[in-house]
Amino acid sequence: MQACDALRAYLVDQGLCTDLKAASQFHAAPFFRLRIGRRWIPFWPMWGMRRAAVIHDVHHLLTGYDTSYRKELHLAAWELGSGGCGGHVLMCFDRLFVMLFAPLDPVGTWSAFRAGLQCRNLYRWPSEEVLSTDVEQLLEALQPRGQPS
Repeated sequence: MQACDALRAYLVDQGLCTDLKAASQFHAAPFFRLRIGRRWIPFWPMWGMRRAAVIHDVHHLLTGYDTSYRKELHLAAWELGSGGCGGHVLMCFDRLFVMLFAPLDPVGTWSAFRAGLQCRNLYRWPSEEVLSTDVEQLLEALQPRGQPS
């Protein structure tokens, strides 16, 4: 299954979209919504955040970290541990900002960071290529460092 199809199903499963049609337009929306507690805060994705958000959402899919606030924290730690966000500077700042909340779950955050140290992430790939690649191939691309991908 291609990542774009799996991601659409994941967005619906996580309650971020109502159906597959809405999920196909999720990353093209003029504003993104950030969930803080039970509230949704709209923000304008600027300076490459849209492309980085696609990769970030695929990371959710591939790593199994859901979109709850605690798992968002874990994914931020994993992404930083697995190599950071490459040229996606604003996403790097976002990940560092999220890490300010690490004291809410220090053990889980540290564990996710350590897991990331053993892996690669997809921020070095163009988002269009990530979406058109098979999920199994993307999982291979996350292989622990030092192992063939």
